[in-house]
Amino acid sequence: MRGAWSLVLLLGCGRFGIDPLLDAADPVPGDVPIDSAPVACAIDGDPCDDQNICTPTSSCSAGTCIGDPPLTCTVARSESEYDSTQGAGGWFYGFWNVTDDPNGTYEAATELEELAWLGSTWRPPTWQPEPDAEFTWTYLAPWGGHPGTYPRITYPIRRWVADVSGHASAVIHMNKADLNGGDGTRAILVVDGIERFRRDVDAMDGVGFTEAIPIELSIGSTVDLILDARADDGTDTTTMSMNIESR
Repeated sequence: MRGAWSLVLLLGCGRFGIDPLLDAADPVPGDVPIDSAPVACAIDGDPCDDQNICTPTSSCSAGTCIGDPPLTCTVARSESEYDSTQGAGGWFYGFWNVTDDPNGTYEAATELEELAWLGSTWRPPTWQPEPDAEFTWTYLAPWGGHPGTYPRITYPIRRWVADVSGHASAVIHMNKADLNGGDGTRAILVVDGIERFRRDVDAMDGVGFTEAIPIELSIGSTVDLILDARADDGTDTTTMSMNIESR
């Protein structure tokens, strides 16, 4: 159900571990079943939450919570809603400093550092052009971005903070944009601090994949899409987007 928007900056809960060298075929930690069954209710006519992210109101009818009207929708689009302001449309732009993380475990509540807006892209706040020692390839653009492994390992993250609750799908598209080599890149999806999905694209994969991952949202839920360099950041320019849709 749609709810009133409350600005939540860098909100997260729980923790999950990401080993930068973990293979994408390894089991995803924190995997939990997704319940999309109809929501039961007791008294006809009473307001309820049908767990549909599209419906503004819902009420009990014959023991089932029904949205009024039932809708399908897309509530967030990373590419078309890309903005120069943190929090616009619920989108935040940050990075995980893997090198300086003492335990190598990303904690969603505390370890998403803000990127800085530099004209048309989001980059680490210490970024300087080459050949400065603070140059890094890490950035986010409307269509995707690039991870960095020098001078420190930093993985860019798009975060969307939910202003809706219910069953949803995070629809991720990813493909390599630079096909001149490298070792490929990896998408990692984290919802409320729990890793729900990871998948690699190879160095020469200009087609990539589009995949819908079922997720559950509450008001203020955090949905993080991380761009991982795998091992090396050479020629790692990657097209990557995320929409949040009903299911």
